[in-house]
Amino acid sequence: FIHPDGRSIYTARLRVKGYQGPAAPAALAASGPVQLSETDQNVTVQAYGTKLVLDKRTAQLASWRSGDQDVVLGGPILNLGESLTSNGPRAGGGGGGGRGSAPAVSSTQPPQFRNPVVTAKMDGANARLEVTADVYLAGSDELKAQLTYALVISPDAQADLAWNLAWKAADATAREAGLKFLLPATDDRMSWFSDGLFTEYPADHIGNPQGSITSKDATFNSSRRDVRWISLSGAGNHSVVALANGKPLHTHARTDGNGTMLFLSSGIASTGRDVTGDDIRLTQATPLTGGFRLRVANAKSERL
Repeated sequence: FIHPDGRSIYTARLRVKGYQGPAAPAALAASGPVQLSETDQNVTVQAYGTKLVLDKRTAQLASWRSGDQDVVLGGPILNLGESLTSNGPRAGGGGGGGRGSAPAVSSTQPPQFRNPVVTAKMDGANARLEVTADVYLAGSDELKAQLTYALVISPDAQADLAWNLAWKAADATAREAGLKFLLPATDDRMSWFSDGLFTEYPADHIGNPQGSITSKDATFNSSRRDVRWISLSGAGNHSVVALANGKPLHTHARTDGNGTMLFLSSGIASTGRDVTGDDIRLTQATPLTGGFRLRVANAKSERL
């Protein structure tokens, strides 16, 4: 249709006044202050029965537990896209990647962090961890980028994470831009709510803005764009919830012998996982950024 200002409108999100959609699983109720401790090797944050340990040597979480249950096994791991079949420029449509102007970043292993610097302090009632690390592709000694992220943990066991990737090498393209976390293999039930172009979808439609599936579903590893929240749960008492926090959030997940990998991206390229995005440019002029909130929730309430 034609907008009053003369523009031709092909798609639009039509929001019903007052509609909020399904609420994310609730955060734990805070009971007591956050406790922060530090050694030469680790930073430990305890909040409402949870214990988060960040390894200074790897710039990643060594564990995040709630009581005797693992909720996160590792991460954040920089995610620039899963391995391509070729290290050369991509062919085909979708932004400028098909023009061969910049090679695509490709590695069979995740990027490596080197020379990490970790600082930890209390910021009011919250614990604030700041991490900076140089980024190298596996098998290469060429500095590619510098990743900086801040993790702010509150008394209710929520963690706000904001990240910045400053590219240091020649221009390139990426299939995705974000972070990923390794969860226990038993966390194979996914529930989510996202923005959608339409108000009604078939129950098994890949673009359904809300739903609940397990890893046996063929769409478990499919990209879900403009996610408001996503929850991964299993047989344990607690689940992990990721929520949009002022930045774009696109997600998918994958299970294998090591566990369940949860991908939390600010961008997904058009020729990467589907056909609805744009090439992600890696240039020294423009850093990539993203952010989200992680929450430990009571999984029992999700199963009611």
